[in-house]
Formats: sequence, structure tokens, C-alpha cells
Amino acid sequence: MTSSVAVRRWNDASRLRCLDGWRGVSILIVLFGHFTPLPWINMGRVGVELFFVLSGRLMVEMLFVQKQALGPFFRRRIARVWPALATFVAVVSINPWGIVPWRVDALGIAATLSFSVNYVNLVADVATVFDHVWSLSVEEHSYVLLAVLAMAARRWVLNIPLLLGALALAAILNGTAQTLLGGLSYYQVYWRTDVRIASILMAGAVYLQVREDNHVLAGWQSYAPLFLAALGVAFNVHAVPDWLKYSLGTTCLALAVGTIDRANPRLLKLLEQPILVHFGLWSFSLYVWQQGFYVLKEDLPRTGEARLLLLACAVTCGLLSFYVVEQPCRRFLNRHWGRPPQGVPSAQVSTP
Repeated sequence: MTSSVAVRRWNDASRLRCLDGWRGVSILIVLFGHFTPLPWINMGRVGVELFFVLSGRLMVEMLFVQKQALGPFFRRRIARVWPALATFVAVVSINPWGIVPWRVDALGIAATLSFSVNYVNLVADVATVFDHVWSLSVEEHSYVLLAVLAMAARRWVLNIPLLLGALALAAILNGTAQTLLGGLSYYQVYWRTDVRIASILMAGAVYLQVREDNHVLAGWQSYAPLFLAALGVAFNVHAVPDWLKYSLGTTCLALAVGTIDRANPRLLKLLEQPILVHFGLWSFSLYVWQQGFYVLKEDLPRTGEARLLLLACAVTCGLLSFYVVEQPCRRFLNRHWGRPPQGVPSAQVSTP
């Protein structure tokens, strides 16, 4: 491997375009999985799992490597998530077109805005148009847990990779027991934070464990992240039981994202393609809005043209959300929210 690739060190705090590309692949898989489904695999679930392992790597890097201050960390998470999600909830709740699948009640709105959909759905029916917020709920809950662990790690000496790995294993065993012994369904088990957080924690543990190792992958090993990602996807075919999908399958994806910046330059170049990077930047707004059109599938003819029309509408609304709501609000909040007191040099204030 050339020296130019070797400089991609694990402790490089710069934003890697390949991770934006990974995020772009994730949202494209979700979109096409929802609107052009395959009979032998649920690609929507694969896309969500790719998002989870990426979040685990990124959040752990922010909190345990860069050691970002928790105030700015949470402010930036809120600035990214809340404006676009609140706008989506407001449009769906007002429902000026009278769309039947968009009819929601106060409980569904409250569960969505409080990121508790994945638990409220266990005891009450939340409108399907808000179902996708289960995954955002898992992520938000994981931010809180990781922040608590970060506070503890800054006070005491802790083996964070081991701790994250142990918590991930406990969550995996929890899901396995409830699936095999309790006979519960995917929605009853793998939408819950106490089970699905394993994906985020495992990816974080892998990343912290290997980031200090400066060994450069060469030869066939440089394609290992691609092989691992493909194996992780293979574990997600319908024939594989859920408890294996979200244990061995997730482990493969966590290893892939944890080692992606050591991959072969050709693979990195593919992930760094501008179109994938752009879809990665648009991914949150696209994910939020795609559900609004996904729920309309049953009301339209089951033709390829109808599904592509819904997909086009979802992408259009997602892009409008990004450029009109998410990006301007995020920039405004990050610029003005929590600014340093007058007289305090900005260099003394921790920023993400």
C-alpha cells in the first residue's frame, strides 16, 4: 500500500469522506429497500443497521477520542435532529391534504417527539407514518448512555472498549433470550433500545480497540472491510434468524466500519464518490421524509411506476427539508446557541 494511504491514521480527527459515503450507501439501501423491495431480504433493515454501526463509531470517537464537552455535543445532536423531525411531525399532524395514513393522534406525536416510539408501540399503536422514529429513538438513547460513560471515564480509569463490548454482548443475549425463549417477534424485540443498542455499542468497542494499531492492511487484506460488509449483509437474508442477524451479522458490519479507513484505495475511492457523499449529507432529512411516502404504497397500484413516483416524492421532500430546514437551522443553532460569554476567548470553549 502506498504511503499516501498509510497516513490515514486511526487518531486522525478529520472528517473522512468515506464515512459520508458509507452513510450515503446506508440511506440509498433504505430508500430502495422500501420502494423497490427484494423478496429474499429486507434491505430497509440492512440500511438501518449500517446507520447504527456508523453512529457507534462516530459517537465513540467524539466522546472518547476527541473528548468533546458534553454540552456542545448534545447541542449539536439536537441542532441536527430536532428541526427536520419537528417539521415533519408538524406537516403530518396538520395533514392539509387529508391523507388517511397521515392521520395521527396526540399519543403518536408525543411518542415521536420524546423518542419513545420504540417502547410506546409495545403497548399502544402509533401511526405507521411515525414508525421509523424507533431507530432515531435507539440512537438518542445511546447518546445519553455513551455520555454517561464518557463522564465516568473522565473521572475514573475504565477499560471503555471492554465495557462497551460487555454491554453489547448483554444486549445481544437479551434479544436472543426473548426471541428463542420468549417467542417474541422482531418488532417486539429488535425495536427496543435495550436490545438494538448492541449494534451501536459493538461498533464503538471495535473502533476503540483497533484505532491505536497502525498496521496497514495490504494485499487481499485491504479488501477485508468489503468482505466483512458483504458477509454482514448476507446474514440479513430472510432465511437467517433475527438473533443471528443482530449478533454475527452486526459483528461483521461493526468490524467493516471500524476498519474502513484502512481499506484498499480503490474501495475508498468508490465510497468517496461525490454522489454517495452528497446522499450521506442529505441522509437524515431523506430518512425522516421517506416514511411519509412509504406508508402510501398500499394506496397506489402495485406497479414499478407508482413506487418510483413515491420514491421521487420522498427524495424531493427530503432535499427540501435539508436545504430549507435542516441545514439553515443547524447552522443558526450551532452559531448562536451556547455561545461563549463575553470576554471569554472562543479558543477556551470546547467545540465538537
